[in-house]
Amino acid sequence: MEFCVENIVARTRKLRDEFGSSKALSEASGCSLSMVSNYCSQAYLKKHKTDRKTWEKYFGLWDQPAVEDVKPVEVVEAEDITEAQVDEPKAVEQIEAPAKKKARIVIEVPSLEELEETLSSFGFRLEFIPR
Repeated sequence: MEFCVENIVARTRKLRDEFGSSKALSEASGCSLSMVSNYCSQAYLKKHKTDRKTWEKYFGLWDQPAVEDVKPVEVVEAEDITEAQVDEPKAVEQIEAPAKKKARIVIEVPSLEELEETLSSFGFRLEFIPR
């Protein structure tokens, strides 16, 4: 496989998809999240020189037989399709979005009186709500 911009982007994106996210890939490979994003961007790679040794350091050997080169898409002429040839759409599996985490602010003060003063200086007020 040739070490070129298109193949670098394709292989890095494929790795990112296998790991599920850029963050998971960066944690697994030991590189920064911005580095994964840069290797997935053709615009970045065209402007900056890329080194094969650096890519291999984080993502493994370049010459792996399982991954094929990126080839230009061939244009195929459309054929006449009858209604009998059209398949019914498959049901899409719905995935629930992860629950959003609540924002937290941590303020350390020596006493409750100072906490009230500190909060009021930020425009907040302290209110105790029984559970």
